[in-house]
Amino acid sequence: MRYRRKLVLLTALLCALVVVYLFGRLASPANRAELLLSGFVPNRSSSISIEGPGGSVELALGQEGEWWITIEGESFPADRSRVEAFLEAVREERSLRVASRDRGTWGSFSLEPGQATHLLVRDHGRTLVNLYVGEGVQNGDYVRREGFPEVYETVASLASYLLQAPSFWCSLRIAPEGLSLSNLQTIGVQARDFAVGGRSVTADYLLVSTVKDGKNVWGVQGQPSLRLDPRSLLEVEGELLGLTGDEFVPNPEPTATGLAHPVARILATNVRGGRWVIDVGKRDGSRFYVKREDQPYVYLVNQYTLGRLIRSLSELSAKG
Repeated sequence: MRYRRKLVLLTALLCALVVVYLFGRLASPANRAELLLSGFVPNRSSSISIEGPGGSVELALGQEGEWWITIEGESFPADRSRVEAFLEAVREERSLRVASRDRGTWGSFSLEPGQATHLLVRDHGRTLVNLYVGEGVQNGDYVRREGFPEVYETVASLASYLLQAPSFWCSLRIAPEGLSLSNLQTIGVQARDFAVGGRSVTADYLLVSTVKDGKNVWGVQGQPSLRLDPRSLLEVEGELLGLTGDEFVPNPEPTATGLAHPVARILATNVRGGRWVIDVGKRDGSRFYVKREDQPYVYLVNQYTLGRLIRSLSELSAKG
């Protein structure tokens, strides 16, 4: 009987705590905040312009629904999922309170022209969003809308998007979309004095995947007796299938990038007949110029990423 009474009391206490928690959530200022840009529909956006003290970003929607970013007058593919997430964050932006109604106070919120970051979203010439974002405050920002004196404090900050370099918006995947762990058939490496991390690689080999006893087994073309280290092969596969650049190189010169005479070349094929070649050119600091043969784009790729992918046969061989 005493145990049952304790159980009832504990259940009642737990229910009370849940009610208090839910009431607190509903009564919080953040949940009472109003949409700052009511009526904004993200999927109507055709261009995005971000201009601030640190630089500018220009994004435009293509005819097939893909997004493009302009860097030094040249168009590059943008990360569609990232652009869409940003537009959704803009749609969800909420005003916590009006911090000021006086234009003379804009400077104290870093909202004067030249201080603020200017966000302009258009639908083929029709303005959807015209917002100035200034100083950060708690979890949000101070913002104002073009043509209005009010300064708002927002619930959430857009700084994680607005303060990013152009490379943040780029789709920098180099690995072919048609290549996967299940269909990868060959990996070829050619390198001459490819130097990374105190090691120099000179190589010319082709790894071939065959099915043996129901499993994929890697071997070296022309060297059937050479045993390969499974862990090293797994690392090479992972680097190849996840190969991503740090940034695009606008208006590249083949001589300057070294891609006219690459220091390394990576070949990959799949079981469906797909074939891709990736060239590695000159070093630029801690990165190398890289280009996929079937694409017009040149990337800068971290040296250690390439170092894990481009290995000599002795580094891939099983030890012992």
